[in-house]
Amino acid sequence: MATSVTRFFRKYNKRLLAIFGVGLMIVFLLPSTINQMSRRNPADEVIGQAFGEKVRGVDLQVIDMETALLDGLNRIFMGSNPDQQQQVPFNWQGFVRFSKQPELDYYLLIREAHDMGITVSLAQADTMLRETQIPDSIINAMIQQQNVPLNNLRQSLANYMSVVNMLQVVSSTTKVSDMEMQNIFKLISDTMTANILPFAAENFVDQVPEPNDQELAEYFKANQEKFRYPDRVQVEYIEADVNQIKQQVQIDPSRAQQYIKNNPSEFMTTTQPTTQPGEKSPATATAPVQVPMDPKQALARATDKLKTDKARQLAGNALNEALDASRKFWNNAKLDDKGIYQKPQTVSDYQKIVDEISAKNQIKLNYHRTALISKEQTRTTPGIGSAMILEQRRPLFFGEYAFRVIPLMEAPKDKYSHDTRFLVPFQDSDPLRVQMSYYDDNVKGFYFFRVIQVDPSHLPATIDEVKAEVVQAWKLEQAYKLAQTQAQKTLALANKQKLDELAKSDKDAEFKKLLEQLKINAIEPQTFARRSFGYGAQLSAPMIRTVTGDTENFADTAFDKLWNQPTTAPSGEFTSIVIPDDAGQTAYVVQLVDKTPTTIEKYNDIKQSLQQYLNQSRQQEFLQNWLMPENLHKRANFQSKLRQDEEQI
Repeated sequence: MATSVTRFFRKYNKRLLAIFGVGLMIVFLLPSTINQMSRRNPADEVIGQAFGEKVRGVDLQVIDMETALLDGLNRIFMGSNPDQQQQVPFNWQGFVRFSKQPELDYYLLIREAHDMGITVSLAQADTMLRETQIPDSIINAMIQQQNVPLNNLRQSLANYMSVVNMLQVVSSTTKVSDMEMQNIFKLISDTMTANILPFAAENFVDQVPEPNDQELAEYFKANQEKFRYPDRVQVEYIEADVNQIKQQVQIDPSRAQQYIKNNPSEFMTTTQPTTQPGEKSPATATAPVQVPMDPKQALARATDKLKTDKARQLAGNALNEALDASRKFWNNAKLDDKGIYQKPQTVSDYQKIVDEISAKNQIKLNYHRTALISKEQTRTTPGIGSAMILEQRRPLFFGEYAFRVIPLMEAPKDKYSHDTRFLVPFQDSDPLRVQMSYYDDNVKGFYFFRVIQVDPSHLPATIDEVKAEVVQAWKLEQAYKLAQTQAQKTLALANKQKLDELAKSDKDAEFKKLLEQLKINAIEPQTFARRSFGYGAQLSAPMIRTVTGDTENFADTAFDKLWNQPTTAPSGEFTSIVIPDDAGQTAYVVQLVDKTPTTIEKYNDIKQSLQQYLNQSRQQEFLQNWLMPENLHKRANFQSKLRQDEEQI
């Protein structure tokens, strides 16, 4: 038997080895092959559907390349025109400024333009490129750096202009009718002149007696919402103050002199040319000229510039070191099923970090801990209150970022979420991943913070928590009643005498005393319309100097009640009313002095310019609505194939 087996293997050993080799290939290579075959190519992946066609990853890769080229052109253009106050020529980001997915939405706009049959030829794109007057050598260097052919740049310009042309077409149908223009013109041109005497509650508070406990309890029960705590957070933060560090920086005078030598244009000053005694001043002598700055003044400026630059460098480096130290316990922190890092047993002590790094680098960092603060209060938080980072090319200020915290915001839906809006919610949380600073030419400091307490909006548990505020509110309410009563009494006087003239005379001692109580030195007639014509052709509330509250409601009430009345009644009395402002707790005595209605002739004089201005404004409003992501997605019938959290990355 053994001999037979041996003969069998001798006879068929080569075939068996071949079969065995194939088997090994199947065992070891087949899984790898299947894995390669099943592995998704991000470029081929279908990420959604729009305008009835698939949207693939490669489409967005192309758009990413095109927008990078447009951004490059914009940087070159602005760099070669630093003194020109103008917009960048290819501002594709302006189309998607409200979008969380700017490249995707820009792609949808291009598709929408093409779907409407609006395209731009490459020859037209060449014309646009020439109009920028950017040298060919610079353009060639840019596309070589991007490693793309020239046609890609031309196509990116063509696609950009197709979107521009589409927006011009769709907005051109938005026009203002003649009737609407006349109504607007009347709102801003019919004017009223009146004497206005404000009776503010705060000027009558000293006449209000102190409330008893029962009055306060009843008032608190009826007005609890007035005393609701807003959402609040408590934060601690580390600051590197540039000006503070600058005081510790020393600059060698020789280095400052070398800087002046290397940058002479920074140390010039403008002066008027002088003439020698006896010489006649030429006609052009009034033209200013550039001359070198006084050496001492130049040295002081150069020294200050170098000290500032060095202080910024030291501040940034020190804060980076502090940021690394604050994270060390979080490096191995675990994620829960929502993608939130779980607090380790030990966390960094910010005060200790500040002390150690300040001593090590011999520059001073500052540690701060706030009380519980509202969003409104964040703006006045020392230093960091004006600091920001950039989020998707937009500024994100400290006051907004500090409140992007659970439970004030909903947690991510699953652990795959990469939404950067969320901070870890509880005490000693993971710090910010990025320094915050002022994004301008005068960086005052660098900061990072962590939220250590969250207090969602709630009503006070008892009146004792807010008793001082309740007392103040109760007294103001009683004072407002006194103010209204006094305004009604003064109305009788306004019906008989011109208030502005009475304020100038000494005939009425009681009225003079009232003006002192109201803290008014003089009464001057004020002219106003129902509305002002503001920026962007937007109707806004009129400016009325004496009115501190809602001037729009005040003007509407004044026009509704006084416009059709005579300035003086047949009996000889002046037309006057009281306009209460309950929100501002002020009552206004308004005495009509004059009315000036507009005319059709005045309207016709400015009709053409008004029409152009209003049409531009309406078109801007239309385009803003047209470009909103939700409206764009609806028009495109866009259906995403990605999870919601992936869309937000």
